[in-house]
Amino acid sequence: MFRSRVPALLVVALAVSSCKGSTTTETQIVHEGCVLPAANEAALHATLALSPPPNGTFFAVGEAPTLTLTVKDDCGLILAPSALETANLYVFGPRAPLATVAASKLMNAVTNRNAADRQHHFVNLRAPSYAVPANNGLVVATTGVVTYELRPVTTEAAGTYAAAVWLVSADGQLQAFPSASFQIGTGTVETYETGPDGSSSCRACHAGPTGRLYLAHGQPTALAPLGNPGLDSAPIGSCKACHNADGYSAVTTLQKVHGVHRGANLANPGGAHAEYGVAADATLASYTNVSFPSMPAGEKDCKACHVDDAWKTRPSRLACGTCHDAVFFDSGTVSPPRVYGRPLGLSCAADPDCVSFSVAAACNLETGSCELGTHPVQTNDATCAGCHTAEGAGLSPITDRHAIPERQNVPRLAIVNATVGGATGPSGTFLVGDVPTLTFQLQDWTGVLVTNAKTNSSYAIAGLVSGPTDDMQRVIAPALSKGSLAFDAGSQTYTFIFPSWPATNLAPYNASTGGGSPNPAGSYTLYFYVTRSFIVDGASHRDAAPYVGTLRFGETGPIRPREVVSQAACDACHVALAYHGGARTAAQACGTCHTAGALDRPLGAQGITCLTDAECPGYAAGWETCQGGPPGKCTITNDPTPETTIEYGSMTHAIHFARRRLNGYTARNDLQAPGRVHFVGYLNTLLDFSDALLSVDARECRTCHTSTGATCSTSDGCGIGQACDGGRCANVAWKAPSARVCLSCHASAATYGHAQLNTYVPGAGAVVETCDVCHGPGAAFSVEWAHDVAPASVTTYSREAFSFP
Repeated sequence: MFRSRVPALLVVALAVSSCKGSTTTETQIVHEGCVLPAANEAALHATLALSPPPNGTFFAVGEAPTLTLTVKDDCGLILAPSALETANLYVFGPRAPLATVAASKLMNAVTNRNAADRQHHFVNLRAPSYAVPANNGLVVATTGVVTYELRPVTTEAAGTYAAAVWLVSADGQLQAFPSASFQIGTGTVETYETGPDGSSSCRACHAGPTGRLYLAHGQPTALAPLGNPGLDSAPIGSCKACHNADGYSAVTTLQKVHGVHRGANLANPGGAHAEYGVAADATLASYTNVSFPSMPAGEKDCKACHVDDAWKTRPSRLACGTCHDAVFFDSGTVSPPRVYGRPLGLSCAADPDCVSFSVAAACNLETGSCELGTHPVQTNDATCAGCHTAEGAGLSPITDRHAIPERQNVPRLAIVNATVGGATGPSGTFLVGDVPTLTFQLQDWTGVLVTNAKTNSSYAIAGLVSGPTDDMQRVIAPALSKGSLAFDAGSQTYTFIFPSWPATNLAPYNASTGGGSPNPAGSYTLYFYVTRSFIVDGASHRDAAPYVGTLRFGETGPIRPREVVSQAACDACHVALAYHGGARTAAQACGTCHTAGALDRPLGAQGITCLTDAECPGYAAGWETCQGGPPGKCTITNDPTPETTIEYGSMTHAIHFARRRLNGYTARNDLQAPGRVHFVGYLNTLLDFSDALLSVDARECRTCHTSTGATCSTSDGCGIGQACDGGRCANVAWKAPSARVCLSCHASAATYGHAQLNTYVPGAGAVVETCDVCHGPGAAFSVEWAHDVAPASVTTYSREAFSFP
C-alpha cells in the first residue's frame, strides 16, 4: 500500500492507472494542484548550506559554523524532520585517510558506543541526544527549515571537513544525502584519494546509467528491506561520515574498501590487528567472493581507484595491512606465509635461490617453493617509507611490488594508418573469391615505428573475418602464419594477406553441426591483432595491438559495424580488457569467435602433458584422463560442461550475473559442480565464474550497452545494436529479447520451459522465437519495462546467490 511521503494536511485523492495490462488503484498525493509522482519517479530535494567563516576562508578556534537544511518533496512542500523516517546529521574531517574522525565536539554528539538509542557520533535531528544537553543547537522553524548551530572550534585538526545529513522519507522509499564542506584552521582544501564525490573513481564500476550508485548499503537486508542507497550516494565522502578513525562504525573506510576489493585474496578476512588499531570485522568474510576486475593486475592496480599518488608516497600499517592482512607488524610474522612459488619453475634448494622474489623470502625445502614468513617489527608508521619507497632505490619500492608489466614493461603497441584492400566489387564491396589485405604500420607508445615484427619470434599475429554484423558467424578462420605477412622497409609498412573470401560460412567452434550456409550480403567484421611476448621475473606476459574493421560483402549498402557493447564500457571496470593470455583486447571483436552455436571444449579435447591419470586436473572429478604417450595428454573423456555455450552475449551475461543464477537449469549437468557457471577453456582449464557479479544492478543494461551518440538521419547510419533517435545513435540492442541471452540470467527450469514453449520449430527452415510478442519493445512485458530501474527508489537485489526466476 502506498504511504504518504508528506504531512497529513495534504489532500489525498484516488486515481486509476494501467500497469502493463493490469488495472490498479493507486493513492496519489495532491498539494495545491500538484500531484506527487509515483514512488519510482519521486525524489527528495535537499539543500545543506553553512554560514561563511568570519575571515572568508576557514573557521578559527572559537568560531561556530551554522548549518541550514531544507528538504522538499516534488511539489515543493518543505518537509520537517518529523515528517521523515530518518534525518541524521554527521560532521567529519579532515580528509586524509588516517586523520578523518567524526567531529563529535562540533556536533555536541554523544560518543558512547553503548548509548541506549544507538545515537553516537551523529545527531538524530528528529530526536536529538546531546553530549551536553544544555547546548541544544537545533532549531526547526514553523516552515520546516532546519538550522543547527555547531559548537565552537576547539582542538579539531586543521583541514577540510564535511557536514552531511542522511534523509529517508516516511515510507522508506526515498533517500538523499546532501553534504557541504568547510575549512577549519587552514584555507588549503584537501581532496579525497578517489577524487571529488561527483566524479569519484568509484563511479567507474559502481554507477549505473541512471546515476544510482551500487555499494554495500544500497542492497536490501533484513534491517533495511529497501536498502539504504542514500548512504552510498557520494563515495567516498559519504562513506567516511560513519567509517572513520572515530566514528559511528568501528571500521574505517580504508579498511572496508581495501578489504572488500581484495576479498578473494585476503589471507585473514576480517581479522583484528591491534597493532594498528583495526578491530575484527566479521562482515569482510562475506566478501571473499569478490575479485577486483582490473585486467590483468587485479587489486595490484592501485591507480584504478587512487587519483593521487598517496598509494605509493604515504605507506602505513593500516593502508598496506588492510590488503596484506597476513602481516602482523607487532610480532613480525606473516601468517599464513606468502607462497611465491618456485624460482624459474625449479625447486629452490636454499634461501638465496629466492632473492628474485624478496630479500626476505626463504626456501621451503619440503615443497621447493619460496615463501615469506617474516616482516620486520613495526611499532609505528614512521619507518614504512624507509624500505617501501615510492619507487627507485628502496629495499622494496611500492611501484615495483605493484608493477603491471603489461603497462610498464612493454612498448604498448598500436596499429596505425591501417587500410583494407582486395575488394573487386563496386564501392569497395568484397565478393566471393576476393583476397582481403590489411596494410598498416606498427608503433610503440612513443610513436616509434616497430619494423621487426615479421622476423622477431616474440611477435605473433592473427587475422580473421566473421559476420554479418547482425548475425555473427565465422567466415575466415584465424590465419596465424607470418608467411602471410610482408614488410616494406621503404614505407615501413606491413601487409597481411588473408585467405580468399569463401562462399559459405564455417561451423561455430566446437559445434557438431552448423556452417556451410551461403554468406549473406551485409557488413562483416575483420579482426587482426599483433602480440609481443616477454618475460618478467620468470613469468610470461603479452602486449597486444588490435585492429577491428568493418567491410562490405555482396552489397553496396551502408557499412554497419557491430556496436552492441562498447570498449569504453568494458574498460570502465576492467581498466584494460585482456583475455586469452592478454592477446585479445578489443571488446567489439569478441563476437568474431564467440558466435551463435559456439561451445566450450568438447569430448576428446587435449590439455596438459601427463604420465598418469592423477596428473590431470579433471581426473578426480571424473572427466579427464591421460591418453597416449608416454608422455600423453590429459584428454576430456566425459564432458564436464555439456552443451555449454560460449556465444558472446550468452556467455557474458552468464558471467556477470553468475552469483545470482546458481543452480541454473541449463547448467544442471555440470560434472565438476552442478549448477555452477563453468567453462572449459585453453588446455582444458576449468574456468569457474560462479562468484562473479556485475558491480551495478544487472537490470541497468545500458551500463554495457552504451549509445555511441553519433549523428544520424536514419538507423542505417548507426551500427548494429544502435538506432537513430532524435538525430543520435542510441543503443537498442538491450531491448531485443532472445531465449539464448535471457536464459543466461533467468536460468530456472520454469523460464527455460517458458522459452521452449514459445519457440516454434518448423519442419524445415529457421526456428522462430516468439519472445517479441510479450517482451519486445512496446509490448506489455517488454525488456525495457522489466528492467526499469529508477535512480533513487527501486529496491536492488541482494548480492548473495540464489536461483533467479
